[in-house]
Amino acid sequence: MNETLMNIYRIILIILPPMISAPLFVYFITEVLRYRIRRKKTAYILALATGLFSGLIYAFVSHDTAANALSIYDIALLLVSLGFLIFLGFNMIERRWVRFFVVFFSMDILSDLNSIFGGLRNQIYSTGVLNGNVGIVVTQPVISLPMLSLPAIFLEFLLFWLIARMRKKRDDEPLPLPIIIGLFLILNIFTMFLPGDLDDPGVLPVEKPIRIVFMLSALAFVTLIFYIRVARKERDDLREMNRINEELIESETRYFEASADANNRIRAMKHDMKNNTQVLLLLLENKEYDKMKEYLEEMGETIVNADISAHTENTIADAIISEKKEKAEKAGVHLKVSGKITDIDFSPVDTCKILANMLDNAIEAVSDVRFCDLDPSYKVIDLNFKRTEKFFMISMTNPCSDKPSIKDGLIETIKSDVINHGFGLKSIREATENYGGELSLDCVQKPYGYEFITELLFPIEH
Repeated sequence: MNETLMNIYRIILIILPPMISAPLFVYFITEVLRYRIRRKKTAYILALATGLFSGLIYAFVSHDTAANALSIYDIALLLVSLGFLIFLGFNMIERRWVRFFVVFFSMDILSDLNSIFGGLRNQIYSTGVLNGNVGIVVTQPVISLPMLSLPAIFLEFLLFWLIARMRKKRDDEPLPLPIIIGLFLILNIFTMFLPGDLDDPGVLPVEKPIRIVFMLSALAFVTLIFYIRVARKERDDLREMNRINEELIESETRYFEASADANNRIRAMKHDMKNNTQVLLLLLENKEYDKMKEYLEEMGETIVNADISAHTENTIADAIISEKKEKAEKAGVHLKVSGKITDIDFSPVDTCKILANMLDNAIEAVSDVRFCDLDPSYKVIDLNFKRTEKFFMISMTNPCSDKPSIKDGLIETIKSDVINHGFGLKSIREATENYGGELSLDCVQKPYGYEFITELLFPIEH
């Protein structure tokens, strides 16, 4: 009975490490590297199943049996692991070639970290030898004393959790592929030069501190890379925030200068209204209708030029729109604005991120040299603010010369498409998500080319 319980205990300890390590692979990609997976729960369930399958193979297949039927079990584990990796690759929200590079390099990075943590564990405990069989995705269990694998996995998870927390606060974007490749190369170099046989229990006591310091240095270096990345991202965010604040101040300054100028013109018109009325009456009395028409048209232009506000009931939005209207007019583009901003209290920075980027992209798209001969009636940007019962919507349409490739809610920026909404969409989406909103993009064919549609939908709390 005791032997049966010991066997069950041993089997559980052999199965546990791969069952924990496989979901840790998903955690590393989603929380540490910050790459989004569409069906995250399914990914964790499949990882758990893959780890369980791997653990069962190593728990119930003896070395002799494995030697005689190695190909059967290896092929089975290979197929299950590859199926899991392919699932992750196809469900990752990123360009296809990037997805599989991320999965491949993440797998190798985890393998190197497993070696380092396993080596630390063995140097500290000086007992147990790792099984030589290494799986495709998961860390294989320790056969002699399986329980010693669990502290190493726990320490690995703790490292990932600390990095994930550090990144989540200040750097919530996917880690760029070049940094992942750099991490992969550094860890490969570290593991390549790990001193001696890490699993040798007969290592002299004087050698152990050197090995431990070497491996801790590798882990410290990994943490330092992420810290530098977070620090640089924070610096870039502050720089971007300063740029936005400068743009806001400039927009507001121009807006208030234009408002003051418009008010002066309106006061001058009121002052001259009596004289204008007398002139119109005189022209009417003399039946000089042509001159009367010219006079009225001139007065109308003065009134139109005096109206510089977009009247959205948001001063910051009015300031930004006023500036972009001036920019659009210089580019031969007409900017139409309708509706009011209601029920959503946008911060000045988010207002600038959303409207400035939307309008800059649209103006740049309509200003394409391929539209130089386009009928002016088509060179129109239509910006609309609309409230429904449950939602507030910002929608914008504008012409564009090419149909951009829209994937995962954003445009794939390629050289031929850089001018068509290639910039700022991430900032727009981030600002939109701050209010629980969603960004959607679409493009439809028109006689002159294409019409690009940008829509932002925000839920309204009652």
